[in-house]
Amino acid sequence: MKMFWVIMLSLFLGASGNQQLTNSVEMARISKTLDLALAQGNLIENVDTHSGSHGDGDSLQTWTFADDSLLKQIQADSAWKPFPLTKNLEALLYGVTYDEGLSVTVVGPYVSFSEEQLPRVEHGYYYFVDRQAESEQQNSDEQILERVSYNFSIAIYDTDTDTLYYVEADS
Repeated sequence: MKMFWVIMLSLFLGASGNQQLTNSVEMARISKTLDLALAQGNLIENVDTHSGSHGDGDSLQTWTFADDSLLKQIQADSAWKPFPLTKNLEALLYGVTYDEGLSVTVVGPYVSFSEEQLPRVEHGYYYFVDRQAESEQQNSDEQILERVSYNFSIAIYDTDTDTLYYVEADS
């Protein structure tokens, strides 16, 4: 019985250490992608639905920050755009409904997160990267809804709550 508890404790500590390593690797990768220092943040959510041989799925990482130090980095980078989101980005993340009198068209959402996980942000900044192979303009979302597959990353910084949401979608 004693051996059982030693094995269970070893497994628990090993899993905990692996999760911390995974979080550190993800933080470094996303820090590089966004060109931001995320080390001051606290990763509070890490959801990943990527699976299968093609790697299709979505991921969401959420960080909170104790102060506005990340905001200063974001404001110094012209790739970050102030809110509101474009209609295309709104459709990708939350869905958009177009009521045209006799017809109603719903576009999106193209990610699988609830508004509790990825809330609508009123004030903040966003950073968009179109990772599709044929994309000519990586930071433009103008043609993204004209495709049959989507590979994009979007970061949203909520200035009201000092929270960063990072989404990757691959289809």
